[in-house]
Amino acid sequence: MDYLIIGILFFVGNAIWSIAFLFYQSYAEKKGENIALKEDSKEIAMLTELGKNMATKSDIREITLIAERTKNEATKESAQSISYETEKGKNLATKEDIEEITKGMEIIKNEISFENQRKHSYIEQRTTRFIEILHLAEELQLYKNQLLYYLYDKHSVEKLSTLINDANKTLLKLNHENRLLMVSIDDEYTIKRINNLVDSSQHYVTFICYIASNAISSLSDWKTFFDLSNQDPNNSALSKMAIDSIEQWKKIRNEFENDIKEKEEKLYDDMVKYLAALKRLFRQEFYLKFDFVNQTEKPEH
Repeated sequence: MDYLIIGILFFVGNAIWSIAFLFYQSYAEKKGENIALKEDSKEIAMLTELGKNMATKSDIREITLIAERTKNEATKESAQSISYETEKGKNLATKEDIEEITKGMEIIKNEISFENQRKHSYIEQRTTRFIEILHLAEELQLYKNQLLYYLYDKHSVEKLSTLINDANKTLLKLNHENRLLMVSIDDEYTIKRINNLVDSSQHYVTFICYIASNAISSLSDWKTFFDLSNQDPNNSALSKMAIDSIEQWKKIRNEFENDIKEKEEKLYDDMVKYLAALKRLFRQEFYLKFDFVNQTEKPEH
């Protein structure tokens, strides 16, 4: 029994010693490998660095030449490629966009041309209206002499009616041109003189139409009573009314000759001031076509 226990203990101890020996052997091998690895790493690093330095010193010139040559070749090829693509792009842009660009230029050209034409037309129309107002005011002066001649003609009823109609039409045109002109100017100096001219023209025409209308009435009465008195020579009343109508007609003529001068001078004065406004506006001289002030002569009868 004792021998059995001793044998078992011996076996166990032998096994433990074998395991410990194997562990120690493995540890020693691993440690040796680590030491060798560290020493080899240092040596390899030294050799690598030495190789780098040697490669750098010996090959740097060759590498530089190769790199420079490659760079030059790449630059030439890139330049040729870029030039080709650029020229190609120009040609493509020209072919694809030429029609659109042309249309755009035509549109701009037409817009500029239209705007210039519109401005030119506006300036031309406004200038024409300035001159037209002066022309119409001068035309109104002509009715004074026409009326004076008609007032010495007992058979001028139709002519007097035409004169009234024409004078009113001329005044209407003057007012129309004035309204159109007022919306295109803001110069107070010019506006004041235009309005004064239009106002004096209205008073002038009103007086002419008033005289012409009264003359028509008197001459119409005279014609009626004169014809009746010829049909009935013994009716003195008809002859008297015919004579009274002629006398009334003469009074109307005298009234016109006495009162027209003041209104004519006012119209003339406003026309001269309007000429000064035109000179200031256009920087050139303007003159009246006619000057009937102080030049009125009575027709022979």
